[in-house]
Amino acid sequence: MSEEQAAEHCLDNYAELNLPVRAKPVERILLRKEGGWLRVHVSEPDNFITACEGGPAGVQRSFGSIMGQGAPDKLRFFGGYDSVLEARLLLGHMPTGATSIEARLVSGQTIRGDHDGDIFVIWAPGVSVERAQVTASGPGGVVIATTTAPSETG
Repeated sequence: MSEEQAAEHCLDNYAELNLPVRAKPVERILLRKEGGWLRVHVSEPDNFITACEGGPAGVQRSFGSIMGQGAPDKLRFFGGYDSVLEARLLLGHMPTGATSIEARLVSGQTIRGDHDGDIFVIWAPGVSVERAQVTASGPGGVVIATTTAPSETG
């Protein structure tokens, strides 16, 4: 199965769940790391986001959530702890003016996230992102917002 077929299979799985999605999710972010890939799709009319992770063996996991509303100048996460636990990634909204996103993990490792100007993903295959300190910065590295990623204990 090709990567494209596997990603399409993820979207087909969501269609079978009969979620209240009126529009097929559109791919917004594609990442490749350590022999694997992650595709993030968004259904704008439904505020629905889905992430599908795979590799040479096909789909490894997928995750979907409603994109919670909030102030455009705030850094916020989608999916809460479910995203951290089930998908091992952070999905969220970039605050107004932010041009970069990164997470400092509990281990001290820093992971640079990817974004499309609106949504972001921080993906570190095989590494926990629980309780990471996430920072959104603007031009010149000026910090716009910092927050802590969800954890099991809240």
